[in-house]
Amino acid sequence: MPGETALVLAGAFSKGAFGAGALEVLAERGVPIRRIVATSAGALNAVVYAAGLRAGRAREAAADLAALWGKASWWSVFDPSLADVVRLRGLSNMDKLRRLLRRYTERWLPGEGRPIDLCLVLTATRGDPETKRRERATSFESVLTFDGSVFDDAGSRERLYRAALAAAAFPGLYAPVDVPDLGPCIDGGAVDNNPIGNALEANPAIDRVVLVTHNPKLFTPPPFQGLRFGEHVVEIAANERLYRDLREAAAVHTRLTELEALRRRGVLDDAQLKAVRRAVGLAEARFIEIVEVRPEEPLPGSAVTGFFSRRLRGRFVEEGRRAARRALAPRAPEEIAAGPEESITPGRRS
Repeated sequence: MPGETALVLAGAFSKGAFGAGALEVLAERGVPIRRIVATSAGALNAVVYAAGLRAGRAREAAADLAALWGKASWWSVFDPSLADVVRLRGLSNMDKLRRLLRRYTERWLPGEGRPIDLCLVLTATRGDPETKRRERATSFESVLTFDGSVFDDAGSRERLYRAALAAAAFPGLYAPVDVPDLGPCIDGGAVDNNPIGNALEANPAIDRVVLVTHNPKLFTPPPFQGLRFGEHVVEIAANERLYRDLREAAAVHTRLTELEALRRRGVLDDAQLKAVRRAVGLAEARFIEIVEVRPEEPLPGSAVTGFFSRRLRGRFVEEGRRAARRALAPRAPEEIAAGPEESITPGRRS
């Protein structure tokens, strides 16, 4: 895969193990990741993998992550907090998870200093202050951006860890994490579990996006009862936004293709094409390849049951590997040109 790639890592609690399996294959294939956008459990994977990329040791970092997801017990990431329970903030603080994240990140440092950007999506429970100031409106999505130098300083790394833990603070289980300038923050999956829209900002050199999500393209919902019904409602929200984002990307591709065809036929010259693209809101749009790493069928169990089952998490890791191998398999030119049906869809800069 030539050029530079933005990587999007979705969350979903224990199903972050799927992302770890996919990262192993991406690292083995040498996919040139320049930017990582992540939320929820994907944010935890992103920090460790970004450190490995920074150090030039991506394959080792990915293998470490996959092994960790397979062997870690619920007790290694769960730290009951009576104070948080009494205040109805959650069942656990994130102290153990913070130590685990720090240990698995800093084993790759110091590194070679390779360039990498990292974007973490959080849910700011009081609303994003920048949006309030700029637009006089409330949005709960906050995005914190770091460049590779964040790994070179202990204080900067601690700010990164705090942001990643906030992005992964599953509501009800973990207490919200206070982030400077944002206040209490929770799992970014609540606002956007597949944050494709942030993958292309501020880096026009990126010409493809690899999306890693545990959500299959097509699935049958579970029986509408109990916990499974509640989880299905969450999946509905995540899948619907993802579906709309990918459909919009395909629509942009179609409009760009049609305009280029008019230019080739002489209907529009270069100046007219530029004016038309500006008029229809496509002045900065460009062709972007989107590679979707997704399972063919829903993963077994649930995000919660996987939290207590090493067997399930091991299955999630293996499904991630399988999905990544399938998505990265060589394709014939006519398949790539066919677009979304083959899981490769051109998109646009957000």
